[in-house]
Amino acid sequence: MTAPALSDFCLVDECVLTGGIKVGFLYREDPEPGEPHGDSGWALRGEAGDASEDDIDARDVAWVPLSAVLAVDDTWGHLIASPPGSAFARNPKTWKFEAVDPDAP
Repeated sequence: MTAPALSDFCLVDECVLTGGIKVGFLYREDPEPGEPHGDSGWALRGEAGDASEDDIDARDVAWVPLSAVLAVDDTWGHLIASPPGSAFARNPKTWKFEAVDPDAP
């Protein structure tokens, strides 16, 4: 599978777009065919920091082009061509993304 177009859409926590929160976890599923804007398959979550699981689950989510997320946080851009089934979490000590099991709790 090739890299998605930057105009393809993704799900992202709004706090990444407007709250200055960096992407902390991202995963890619199979894109949904027939989406009018193009589906990249990517979902991006903001860093947890001191937020509780309930706080994280309550975050508003936006459906935006990949380019909109990259414009505010491009630290994950090198992962964009990763295939569906990929998942990455930011290591808080090294600030680098590491591959993780997308189904792990």
